[in-house]
Amino acid sequence: MNTLPHAVQNLRVYTLTIILASVVSMLVMAENPTGEYKITPDNNTRNSFPPGWDFQSNSENPHAIIVVLGANPRINDIPLQPGDYIGAFYEDDYGELKCGGADVWDGNENIIFAVFGNDSETPEKDGFSYNETMHFKVYYQDNNKAYDVTSTTWDPEYFSIDKWLPLGLSACTDMYCEIDFDAYATFDNNPLCIGQTVNLEGHIFIGTTGNYTWQWSSLPAGLSSNEQSASHTPAETTTYTLEVSDGLITSVHELVVGVNENPTVDAGEDATICIDHSTTVEAVAENASGFIWSTSGDGTFDDLSASVATYYPGENDKQNLGVELMVTALPLDPCEMQAIDNMTIHMTTYPEIAVEESLSFCKIQDIIVEAEADLYENVAWLSSGDGTFSAPDELTTQYFPGPSDFISNEFALTAFVSAVAPCEGTVSGQVLITLQDGATLNAPTSKTACSNSPVNLNSLAYNYSTSLWETQGDGTFQEPSTLNTVYYPGPEDISNNGTTVSISAFGNDLCTGFATTKDITIILTPLPEVEAGPDTEGCHGSPVTVQGSTANTSFFSWGTMGDGYFDNPYTESPNYYPGTLDNTAGTAKLFLTGYAVYPCTAPATDSVLVSILPDAFIEIGANTGDVCYDDSYSFVETEATNYSSISWFTINGNGVFDDPSGVTPTYTPDPEYDYPLGSVIIGVTVMPIEPCTLSSDDFFTLHFQPPPTADAGAPDTLVQGDSFLTAPTIENFSAVLWETTGDGTFSDPASISPAYFPGESDIKNYGTTLMVTAFPNQACETAATDFVSIFIYKSQQIVMMEGENGFSSYIDYEDKTFEQVIEPLGDDLVFAQKFGQVYWPEFGINTIADFQNSSGVKLILNNDRNLQFTGFEVNEKTINLNPGWNIIPVLSSCPVNSQIVSSLVGTSLIIITEVDGNGFFMPGHTGNTLEQLVPGKAYMMKVTSGSTFSFPDCD
Repeated sequence: MNTLPHAVQNLRVYTLTIILASVVSMLVMAENPTGEYKITPDNNTRNSFPPGWDFQSNSENPHAIIVVLGANPRINDIPLQPGDYIGAFYEDDYGELKCGGADVWDGNENIIFAVFGNDSETPEKDGFSYNETMHFKVYYQDNNKAYDVTSTTWDPEYFSIDKWLPLGLSACTDMYCEIDFDAYATFDNNPLCIGQTVNLEGHIFIGTTGNYTWQWSSLPAGLSSNEQSASHTPAETTTYTLEVSDGLITSVHELVVGVNENPTVDAGEDATICIDHSTTVEAVAENASGFIWSTSGDGTFDDLSASVATYYPGENDKQNLGVELMVTALPLDPCEMQAIDNMTIHMTTYPEIAVEESLSFCKIQDIIVEAEADLYENVAWLSSGDGTFSAPDELTTQYFPGPSDFISNEFALTAFVSAVAPCEGTVSGQVLITLQDGATLNAPTSKTACSNSPVNLNSLAYNYSTSLWETQGDGTFQEPSTLNTVYYPGPEDISNNGTTVSISAFGNDLCTGFATTKDITIILTPLPEVEAGPDTEGCHGSPVTVQGSTANTSFFSWGTMGDGYFDNPYTESPNYYPGTLDNTAGTAKLFLTGYAVYPCTAPATDSVLVSILPDAFIEIGANTGDVCYDDSYSFVETEATNYSSISWFTINGNGVFDDPSGVTPTYTPDPEYDYPLGSVIIGVTVMPIEPCTLSSDDFFTLHFQPPPTADAGAPDTLVQGDSFLTAPTIENFSAVLWETTGDGTFSDPASISPAYFPGESDIKNYGTTLMVTAFPNQACETAATDFVSIFIYKSQQIVMMEGENGFSSYIDYEDKTFEQVIEPLGDDLVFAQKFGQVYWPEFGINTIADFQNSSGVKLILNNDRNLQFTGFEVNEKTINLNPGWNIIPVLSSCPVNSQIVSSLVGTSLIIITEVDGNGFFMPGHTGNTLEQLVPGKAYMMKVTSGSTFSFPDCD
């Protein structure tokens, strides 16, 4: 027993606190290279801190926790092992427990570790608040699970216990985790390679009855097993969950198994380098632990195992102008497959060029120079003179000498070729050019003659050896090899009003094969041509326009053999006014005469016959008509006579005619333009037969009638017992009719908006479809129809009394949580229970997660209440029964006889009892007081073995 005076004990505790706080700071705070502080784990640590136990350690005033060896931290009677963990946890901004400090349990001596307060410089809560209760957990490495510490004892000689204080010091003398039941999972290998199988084993850590059920699942989904052992081949890193139940308590454990993919590698794109250069290659890989480069040639790498390496080509590589490189990606453990990819290095070398040393040309000769080159990128020609090149960037080009070149008669041409990238530089070749003078020639530029006469030609030449006349036409020369000759035009020359002839004088020596040529244009004046035009027709009492034409005339005029006259007889297309004799005879003959152009002299004459015709006429028939939207209107009653053409048109519309030049066309309206007008005016004009000028026209009004439209309205949802008031939009109709695919009735099926009263079949099918038909008005033929769907929910009214109530519903609410479903009960709900699951709002307890129609619940209310449920009746009415007691719902909208339920469950049924009463049913018992199961209630059912049964449908 400590016999020190109280003051001395306090001084000793205070001194010990300061000393231990300093020791903790020195032990756990070490400045790292980044200037931050971190926990330095003990050397006895078997692994890093458990998942989710990370914590910040830069607080200036930590609270020190001593766990003495005698505290014997344990889970029930199982002590922690060296290398297990003890940690203190705070509540973060979201009410979740987060680690604020932890240490490894040594198992041989006391441990001390720092627990850190909230860092005020960070926006979130990342440590303990002043005087906040410290929650403790232990982590048992043998099963990889954390457990809440349920009981601690603190040494009173230290001024702190389980409340966090800056520079606080607490000593724990007893630490205990009480566990009713616990199971855990293990695996045989981690990580895996893709395609490998992990073997999972379930274990009982803290046992109870020995009658356990096992359930394995995974995320991503793929494993589902109710055996103690399971195997699975995951396609990616997977979290496996083991749920073990002893019938009342469920233990859950999660394990993460990593999955490594086989490696992939890309050696990069093929590359081109100059023959004397090196190149850098870069491999990109995934799921790889390393690289190995290799070559098909004799070059070398600066680093065979680097992702980025430099390759130096060898002599064989250069001789082959290329090499293939290969990179191998090594796999991650435990994968064994390697990945390989290749890339090719192409090499370019320097160019070569060759040209003639010298060339000689006649001055009038085309100067074509050519170079031969290999392995080049670009070409460029340069001259020592002042001429130009036709293609200075091609190996073969023509050179056009300049004035200085022709004076000197000698110059040099040089061709340059550049290396193909990535090589650099140029090489060149040069040719010396010499020139010789050619023949000179003079001749007139043109000669003119009549098309039926020969043409005299003459020329003058110097420094020549021979001469030659040639033609582009089909004529002939009197003597083609003399400087002066006569040309006789051919038929094509005369047709083309001439041709081009040329005289060529050939030079001497080098220029013998090259001629100086002059072109002479021969102009042949054609004989006069007149065309009085085709025979034509005129209208009685109207002038006639004749369509004459003339060519190659110096003068022309019109004449007549009748008694009419021309408004201008000296124009090609005058108007002729027939005389009295012409009108009586019905015809008149007119003449056109044309006179020749010098040097031609002979005139030309042609005639035309004019006939006299009656006037044109057209009539549509009726003045108005009607047409339905989307239909066309045909003008079948139209009559027309004495016309040359017909033209249909609309004055204010935008539609089209299928044959606007026909007698009986069909008009198709433009819906967007014509229909809004209501009607359009259509006209037709007939033009008279020429030369008549008086046209005839008629007009017609076309009215448009829209077809009926029907919109049955928007779909709606009803509750059983309600009626549906239709709300359609119907236009342009003569009558309406409503119909249904169900068995309901309308208040008036011929009215626009009747009420619909659903029938029994509608309610049973959860709805029906209504159809409305709108019948058309005159001129339209097609009726309009539309549909509207109505959905009918069932309604369940559940009456509950103050006190205990058995509660269930046959309305499908499984997309909601339990708390959302019973929310209307508000503060009147005291407590809810479904075996081990509890909802206790007063204490913030809720382990009943989602609402399940397949299970009943016991409710305790402090007032009488009713619940109203509206929706679809559940489709799945099968109940799964576990051995022993079950709380079952009533998945039926009508009461179900207890004897029927008994027959469905079979011989395993022991008893059915009320949750909120004394009624019961036992098979074969004569004193049963529970005659039927009522919808909305829940009942307790005990069976000897697991089984299933389904609630029957209502009649």
